[in-house]
Amino acid sequence: MKQLLYLSLIVLIAVGCADEPAHDTPSPNVISTATPEASKAGEEMYALGGNAMDAAVAAAFALAVTEPAGSGIGGQSILIVQRPNEDALVIECTSFAPAAADSTYDSWEQLTPRQRTTVPTTVKVLAYAFERYGSGNVSWEQVLMPAIRAAEEGFELGRFRRHALTESVEELANDTPSREVFLPGGNAPALFERIRQPMLAASLRRLAENGAEDFYSGSIAKEIVADMQQHGGWVTANDLSAVPEPREVPAITAGYRDLKISTTPPPYGGWAVLQALKNIERIIPEPSAPGQREYLLSRLRGLHLAHYARDRYPITDFHNYDEQVAERIRDAYSTQLKEEAGRGETTHLSAADESGMVVGISQSVNYYFGAKAMHPTLGFYYNDYMREFVYGSPEHPYAMKPGAMPYSSMSPTIAAKDGRPVAVLGSPGSARIISAVVQVLTNWYDLGMDIRDAVSRRRMHVLPDSTVYIEDPDQRQALREPLRQRGFRLETLQHQADAKHYDPYFGGVHAIVWDETGWRGAADNRRDGMAIGYP
Repeated sequence: MKQLLYLSLIVLIAVGCADEPAHDTPSPNVISTATPEASKAGEEMYALGGNAMDAAVAAAFALAVTEPAGSGIGGQSILIVQRPNEDALVIECTSFAPAAADSTYDSWEQLTPRQRTTVPTTVKVLAYAFERYGSGNVSWEQVLMPAIRAAEEGFELGRFRRHALTESVEELANDTPSREVFLPGGNAPALFERIRQPMLAASLRRLAENGAEDFYSGSIAKEIVADMQQHGGWVTANDLSAVPEPREVPAITAGYRDLKISTTPPPYGGWAVLQALKNIERIIPEPSAPGQREYLLSRLRGLHLAHYARDRYPITDFHNYDEQVAERIRDAYSTQLKEEAGRGETTHLSAADESGMVVGISQSVNYYFGAKAMHPTLGFYYNDYMREFVYGSPEHPYAMKPGAMPYSSMSPTIAAKDGRPVAVLGSPGSARIISAVVQVLTNWYDLGMDIRDAVSRRRMHVLPDSTVYIEDPDQRQALREPLRQRGFRLETLQHQADAKHYDPYFGGVHAIVWDETGWRGAADNRRDGMAIGYP
């Protein structure tokens, strides 16, 4: 269903951020996010003596304000962190279906907007990460202040953010608070017009003053419950108070060439990233040997096997997954798949500091603007992760039922060499996250591209059924016949970008890599963001 939705989106977007050039000088501290305001929030934390975690958490809250289609405090976040000579770990607290969720529905489309939301966990995850891994030089109030300012003073509506808003106008127009904030006069604001969110600013200020628990057991929680009761939603006070403390789990890992790749465990999509990389390593033992075309086609084959496996043989246990993950990324399994195989949205940010710590946060409300329902006094959007379950098949491993965790493609990823993190990256884009992360990582490491070129290089995406989408028009023409000969079917998106434009369908990677001169960041041209280095 997500694929069908995205085929209908208009995806022509101008390159980069109109008036904010990326900061390109290698630096000891770098932040790369999907909006200039969020990147500047991270920069502000570095200036206060903060570390990568302080910068990442401040940027995450700022993204909840300045890229509301992609994330918000009504959604969920997954975080990966690594320090030199330590193993990467994941901080997670996935959202879950409320206890009152009625599993007798045949489709998520039968649910009302507030029934479509899982219990939000973003605020708890960010607060935990800040308390556990922040520098101690920055206060909780200081971390939230850039987001509060952005909500009070407003942010300029960049090209991608206006695109997301115009794609959602019809549904947002049915929600009174959304109309008042985002659709003045009934239409999407003009490009670079300023958007203010006073209700959200007040909510963030309450979190700054009262702490994160206010969202789960305090006055904010009471307002959420009252709104749910008034509109027939399922989230209750017990659901909010039952949100557990985030847990730290080892990242799942695999070797790729001479790198150690660490990423997110189930229910997230990291294992498919690892499998794709292992497939590519097996198919292309020496990346410099084949010509460019052959490398691209072989890499696409490795991605296809991973997407096929994720669709045909998904991980079924989100708690005890080690054996299933190990099976799916080992070489023998890749060989078996080779013989057999004949629009969700997110946002991602990356941060790195002079100590060598790297942090990646992917966060989402699922589809653009989540459930398209804004809390009428708190100003945030509920997520719509309830649409990610399977309906009408109670025996299915992803069946909708109380307490169930939604399947997710979020895959923040770290690459390390000789015990030191050397890259951190991630992307939005549903299953296209996996394709985007793998292509940028291999562009940088296999093909030796500068990270800016690796991120901006045109991308492909392949579906489990062998359908291929290619961003670059010239490449589409050149590869049409070679793809057909290899059993792929090349299709064109309904509103395919042309050679002058980047297409947000293919993700929005924000990446940081290390070289001998320091950290270097790259912000994806398919979003409105920027990378900033702080000396």
